[in-house]
Amino acid sequence: MDKLNVLFTSIGRRNYMIPFFRESFSGKLYASNSIKQTSGMFEADQAFVSPPIKSDAYIPFLLDICQKNDIQLIVPLFDMDLSVLSKETEQFKKIGTTIVVSSPETIENCFDKLAYAQFSNLTSIKVPKTFTTLKDVLSALDEGAIQFPLIVKPRWGTGSIATSVVENLESLNNTFNHLQSQLGESFLQDPVPSHQKNQMLIQQMAKGQEYGIDIVNDFNGNFFFALVKKKLAMRAGETDMAEVVENKQLQMVAEEISASTKHIGLLDADFILTANGEVYLIDLNPRFGGGYPFSHLSGLNVPELYHKWLNDEQPSAADIAIEYGAVIAKGISLHKQK
Repeated sequence: MDKLNVLFTSIGRRNYMIPFFRESFSGKLYASNSIKQTSGMFEADQAFVSPPIKSDAYIPFLLDICQKNDIQLIVPLFDMDLSVLSKETEQFKKIGTTIVVSSPETIENCFDKLAYAQFSNLTSIKVPKTFTTLKDVLSALDEGAIQFPLIVKPRWGTGSIATSVVENLESLNNTFNHLQSQLGESFLQDPVPSHQKNQMLIQQMAKGQEYGIDIVNDFNGNFFFALVKKKLAMRAGETDMAEVVENKQLQMVAEEISASTKHIGLLDADFILTANGEVYLIDLNPRFGGGYPFSHLSGLNVPELYHKWLNDEQPSAADIAIEYGAVIAKGISLHKQK
């Protein structure tokens, strides 16, 4: 197949994904989003305003688009999409559409930051000390098991929404209660299991240099490539500037994460590397993340890999030429509605 059509769901502001995919896909590039006025919708060949992700109409809406427009590939770009679409892959496969999404179990484990403790049995990775109640944190503080600063954040979260650093007991109490209240009114409530009560986490803050790693698995969940980026500037939970680096220690970490998750396609992972060489796992996003543009511009063309795997081709990681040492920054661009 040559002219393959692609649908990006929940495209939002990730307008840069369209030109990235145009480099490798000669078919039409479609986008959907529950809000029409987003730059990603402006960039697509055709855009569709979708029902809310949690709506019963959402999956039938996407199936209809795929059938009418001969969509071969769906690329979800938002966390809330992943948990819904991961359960529906067979429905789409029957009409000839592949969704680049991991298994429901992998999605759940990547969403649930308390589940990250499962990776603590990997020799190269640590997880910050984590608590779900103020009572347990206060006991740990009294015993000297943890110290300020601490981080308060949603157990099921995305970006830096409802996340705060606290420096003392008063701030800890006030922030925990405030963010817990704020969480109940936000979309971050959507992926929380109905029986789950402990929805906020309090963690020991890991100190060191933050790195983002794009970990690429093939469509069978096998490790293919990983690219490490040293974060130089952040804004609203996303990387604004990064340096593409070679780091054998973090490369090994990436391969261990790949083998453990068996994720499909791209997984965006965040780590802290401390001064004494310890690696702390901070976040896992089994999708294109905000740091992907840095990887793409330095030579890791994931859309091209998706195109080849969709055509049952077997690309070689040895053919990927990365510009290590490149420092790349995001800017502001304008997009006019067609």
